[in-house]
Amino acid sequence: MRSRLRVGGLVLALVVAARAAFCQEVAIDAAAQAVLWEKIKPSVVWVQFSLGYDQGQAPVGCPWTTHCPVCGGMHGAETTAAYIHDERPLELLGFVLSTTQVLAPDPLIPARFIRGVTVRQGERGVAAHVVAYARERHAVFLELAAPLDGALPLSFDANRPPPYLYVGGMLKNARRTIAIQPVRQGVTISDRLPPGIPAMLSAAIFDTTGDAVGASMVDSLPVDGSWKGAPLSWPMVSTEELGRLRADLEQRAERGLLRVTLQFRSPAPGDRSRYLVDREDYPTRWGERPDAAEQNELGILVDARRVLVLAGLSRRRTGRLQSILVYPASGEPVPARFEGSLAHYGGVLATLDTPLAGALSLSGDDLAARRFNLLMGVTATVQGESRSFSVHPTRILWLRPGWQGQLYPALLERDNSTFVFDLNGDLLALPLAVRIPVALKRDPGMAPELDEGSRQLTTAAACLRDVLRDPAGHVNPANVPVAESDEERTAWLGVILQPLNPNLAAEHKVFHLTRDGQTGAIVSYVYPDSPAAQAGIKSGDILLRLHVEGQAVPLEVIARDYGGSGGGAFPWDSLDEMNDRGLEHLPAPWPPIQDDLTEALTEIGFGKKVKIELVSDGQAASRDTVITESPPHFESAPRYKSDSLGVTVRDLTFEVRRHLQIAADASGVIVAGIKSASKASVAGIRPYEIITHINGQPVRNVKEFEALAGQGTELRFAVKRLQRERQVKIRVDADPGTGRGGGTGAAPNAP
Repeated sequence: MRSRLRVGGLVLALVVAARAAFCQEVAIDAAAQAVLWEKIKPSVVWVQFSLGYDQGQAPVGCPWTTHCPVCGGMHGAETTAAYIHDERPLELLGFVLSTTQVLAPDPLIPARFIRGVTVRQGERGVAAHVVAYARERHAVFLELAAPLDGALPLSFDANRPPPYLYVGGMLKNARRTIAIQPVRQGVTISDRLPPGIPAMLSAAIFDTTGDAVGASMVDSLPVDGSWKGAPLSWPMVSTEELGRLRADLEQRAERGLLRVTLQFRSPAPGDRSRYLVDREDYPTRWGERPDAAEQNELGILVDARRVLVLAGLSRRRTGRLQSILVYPASGEPVPARFEGSLAHYGGVLATLDTPLAGALSLSGDDLAARRFNLLMGVTATVQGESRSFSVHPTRILWLRPGWQGQLYPALLERDNSTFVFDLNGDLLALPLAVRIPVALKRDPGMAPELDEGSRQLTTAAACLRDVLRDPAGHVNPANVPVAESDEERTAWLGVILQPLNPNLAAEHKVFHLTRDGQTGAIVSYVYPDSPAAQAGIKSGDILLRLHVEGQAVPLEVIARDYGGSGGGAFPWDSLDEMNDRGLEHLPAPWPPIQDDLTEALTEIGFGKKVKIELVSDGQAASRDTVITESPPHFESAPRYKSDSLGVTVRDLTFEVRRHLQIAADASGVIVAGIKSASKASVAGIRPYEIITHINGQPVRNVKEFEALAGQGTELRFAVKRLQRERQVKIRVDADPGTGRGGGTGAAPNAP
């Protein structure tokens, strides 16, 4: 790619607008413009970085291609893959410092992806390589393989008086473009940084005659004039020294960034995911299955006895956590005990049974003071049982405020797995996810950037230091491992909800309160003695949103249509014609207690105070309640699985009795599942039927079912489907040695 820079030509766009000190205008006529550029031009070059894949990977990040001459920010960024696919180099403006040395912006691309560097001036080009990195400025120093014919090294004079001009370059409209802008004498004052003069990022500074004074390579210059002078006098790190730093950091990462295996109990039977909009966890790697029995993640050894596992598990996932194994750099894995799930970050604290050496030192430095400084990035990944590291230079180019006003650095490495260290080897920032509030996860009006950007952020290590000082104050007591019998615990209000739509919202005159009917729900039924009933909620009320204690964002009430199988009426009349596969996946005929709203309340935690915003009798109102655990429901009820019969039954619960119109004192157990081709299936027993008697004896719960089903080799079942009753006979082969039918007992919710 070759282009010539011409004054006033098609390739060069020259912008000259200079002001003297105290914002006085500097008048430069056309002839003076030409003279100025002709003097500067021999010292300006374009540095081309040719990129390529390494071990099948494209360079991560999103390198900038243009610098805004007004704000100094980065605009028009392209992905690194685009340069490789288009077979064109990344081009940055550089300045000739000597016959063989060039100053250029730091491309912020690991060396393993750089296939070659060429410095060009017009048609002429010469190979080069990076020999040093500026410590405090966004710049690298290049060594030319040979002098570049026609290039004129800059001679810097720190004593040249103002006014000054910035000379910077960019690719604009696919053309190399030079911008010349005045150095304004205004001062910016920050509560975190010393006063500075706004600067053009990655530019050299000249006086109006074209003599070089200094270079910026940052977006703010010190007011004391210490920026003036030759860049070769800047503090820098040679590539040789960088190699030693890289080797040391690789050893630190090997000891302090460990693979951690989380092992989980298998999920409880049943396909409840059809009811819940958001069943996912907060994985550090997208695609992690929330029902997987094993999960490998990165862990940070924060002290000899404690590991922070970078896995933001949901309440359901944590509830099934059974064991934690930490794999040190060498030796056998070390068991660890669950200590707590971080309330606001995607991490799990675990205490090691045996102490380990190599804990990382956490820096408490202010990230704002580290902008543009040379830092070291460690891209660490865990794939299965393999752990890998890639160490490379990096810099924090800008920051943005986030949760509770914390500063979050933006890195060009956007693969969400980069740990940032200072040159002393202290951990400065880490890829720690920020948990999205439950209310935002469910809100249809949520901005997309909140859904994605709030998940994975490069978080200052100083935040983690605060967590480690007071772990108990930073963990979520509701997000803990639980016994299998408690896995299906859920919060509830005790209402059945009908979703709104635009027509219903207009009819009830709540259009403006429900985002045109997208949110809100009509109460169609209130369970007696439920939290909703005690709060005074009644049928016909319209629930709008819930304001939960300690939650900044209100929880929108959103209901969904539920009509049994396939969204329609439950196929009671066609159960006998359905095949076994259809019966195995048949959803329950009643609205589930565990819906999106109760799932969100459960994740927030029992005991939290709630103010319910609603419309009652056409008037805006509110009701107070507390997040309460529901009584046993279908998914949490005790169950028994008989292998010999091929049937699973559960105790009758309040929502089942209501839907099937079963009296509170009526006996029976409900068929929760039928095994394909089993005796029960062949005999015609179907899911969600009620077994009221066995051999003439009433069955009041699963324990009685287990006892009665184990007596004799021929069983007579009294089966009820809605209001129709029938008798079903099943012959059960005797279990040798006991004379009893072969059945297997199970504790509530056992798999």
